[in-house]
Amino acid sequence: MTTPGVEDVENEAGKMKLKSGQFTNVDKRGLDATGQGHYNVEIHYVYHDIRSHGVVSEGGKRITMMNGSIFEFMDEEAQKKMKDDQDPADNPPNSYNPQPDKMGKILWITGISGMGKTTTAKLLQEKEGFVNYEGDCFLMGLNPYVGSAPKGSSYFGTRPLSGIPQERKDICKLAMEKGYMEVLKGNPVDPKIWEDFYNLLCEDILKERSKLGGMWVVGQAVYTKAAREVIRRRLGDDLTMIVLESGEENLQLERLSKRALGSGEVSKEAREGSEKALAKYTGRQESVEDDEENTFALKVTKAMTPEDVAKMALSHV
Repeated sequence: MTTPGVEDVENEAGKMKLKSGQFTNVDKRGLDATGQGHYNVEIHYVYHDIRSHGVVSEGGKRITMMNGSIFEFMDEEAQKKMKDDQDPADNPPNSYNPQPDKMGKILWITGISGMGKTTTAKLLQEKEGFVNYEGDCFLMGLNPYVGSAPKGSSYFGTRPLSGIPQERKDICKLAMEKGYMEVLKGNPVDPKIWEDFYNLLCEDILKERSKLGGMWVVGQAVYTKAAREVIRRRLGDDLTMIVLESGEENLQLERLSKRALGSGEVSKEAREGSEKALAKYTGRQESVEDDEENTFALKVTKAMTPEDVAKMALSHV
């Protein structure tokens, strides 16, 4: 990042646009934390088309966001270190004990945002000994072994990969820009984009699984029936897909809003504003149909604990 003006900042998931000025927001937590009367930077997350506000410190080296989180600006040395701390794409390091002679099942946890894909995968990793492979890390060029890879500064806590083939870069970029971004806008997506992406992702899963063996859990949102078919065709009978769905009205929206707002007390106005901004991102997933083999819909309710969801998913393996 650089000092905010009207600066574009590239990251793995797309782009953020920073704009300086005076801004108001019903969420006052960032102002309370800094003692300021107004926010002086607006951040537009282009990928999700969401705007948030923050307070740039007097020295210009940190931003306190309205949910209380802190963005620290990195000097050249820190940026160089982050770029140098990369893992090889052809052999991402992890702490699993290889057992290629014990090839287990693959449990793919998919579903709409906020239903617990990441949490379910983590529980299966920690409680049941599954290898946890995060599909979005493959998309973003990161080490996919969340929770067992060298620690990094990415959202997933893993490091960027080096030596990614150009074909993978091109296919993942297209999947991001013409696939996921179009889904978020409610637009149709060319099925070939999903076919190319999931063929490549499954190829990597099979390659890595041949080295590590064991039971696998893959967490990644798959939005269409056709895309699920590509995955089933590539991974075969060892695959079980669990599609997490909302079992209650507004459950997804409430969870997404809570995630976006973060911890701490939030005013009613701020929560309502967050839910309004996020409403357009709910749904978007094609329902499971009866002819989809080894694919099961799991309806999540408010009363269910993460352990309940993990247990029900595991019962289908």
